[in-house]
Amino acid sequence: TKHLNIFVNGTFSWCNMEQYRKLKLSDKLKMKGKNNFVLSVDLAEKIDLCAAVKSYFTDSGYMAFQVKMWLPEGRLETCSDQARERYESWFAEGLLKFTSGNAIDFDEIRKELREWVRGEEDYLVELAYDPWRATQFAIKCNEIYGWQVVEVPQVVRNLNEAMREVEALIADGKLYRPDNRAVEWMFSNVQAKRDRNGNIFPDKSSVENKIDVPSALFTGVSRIIRHRDGNTIPQEAESAGTI
Repeated sequence: TKHLNIFVNGTFSWCNMEQYRKLKLSDKLKMKGKNNFVLSVDLAEKIDLCAAVKSYFTDSGYMAFQVKMWLPEGRLETCSDQARERYESWFAEGLLKFTSGNAIDFDEIRKELREWVRGEEDYLVELAYDPWRATQFAIKCNEIYGWQVVEVPQVVRNLNEAMREVEALIADGKLYRPDNRAVEWMFSNVQAKRDRNGNIFPDKSSVENKIDVPSALFTGVSRIIRHRDGNTIPQEAESAGTI
């Protein structure tokens, strides 16, 4: 860049993990029919990790998110020893669910998401998804459950604003995070690619340094931001100030 006058995309570690670890936990927050939320998914590959996130903003400007993760059991035979040990320990702690076979059954995930939002359907604003990977999945959610579904292409225009929003919430201590070390590890893996205009986009440093949960969160937050001016800002959970 300095010697040849050629622009080079910059990549840098995105999340301040010291700040992240100090955040309050979302696990104790109960929606109790008060909180409108976005459900977002990262269905990167049928043979690898998949994630879903519930996310919502509160009246006080805080945000909370909760997660679910799946991995096909056959992936344990093809990943590195280090990754296998990691996945098995997450499974033992109830942080990750194994699905049978070598590929994720998206119908199984769809049914589990249905159970996850059962009783809260009136507060589900929409299912946000990457159309490149999850279009058929979203179509079924719409046809079978009647959920509103919205495409969120994984492009700078959509994700820069969401990453900046989450980054600021972490810095201000205004994010409620899951008590989940797998999620913490994924946040530490997020690299930010910067373009010539200063916009950022999520990336990872290696194939096995997963960022599925942050990616799903950015997808959801990009939609929540769009709803801010439409009187759809969710209410703060009753226990938010007592954790």
